[in-house]
This record gives sequence, C-alpha cells and structure tokens, in this order.
Amino acid sequence: MSRGLFHLATYVFTVIGVVLLSQAWRFHPVPNSGRTLLGAVIMGWGVFNLVEDW
Repeated sequence: MSRGLFHLATYVFTVIGVVLLSQAWRFHPVPNSGRTLLGAVIMGWGVFNLVEDW
C-alpha cells in the first residue's frame, strides 16, 4: 500500500514539475527548448534518486 502511494506521489510531482516548467517557459525568460526540458528531467531524476536512497 505505501509503495503504491509513493509511486502515486512521484507521478503527481512529475506532473506538477511539467506544469511549472511550461509556465516558466511562458512567463519568464527560460529558454523554450528541448535541452531545457531534458536538463530538468535529468535533474529531477537525480534528486529523486538522492531522496529515495537516503
């Protein structure tokens, strides 16, 4: 049960992150490119792995 809730939370945070990134692209001087998205995804995976192993 707790493992399922953990995975649900990670999906929710992923969706929130994509929404925040798309808002940043529209309203802030964040470069609108695939490289920005890829960098954000890699950074998110890294933070996730650090938190999960901690």
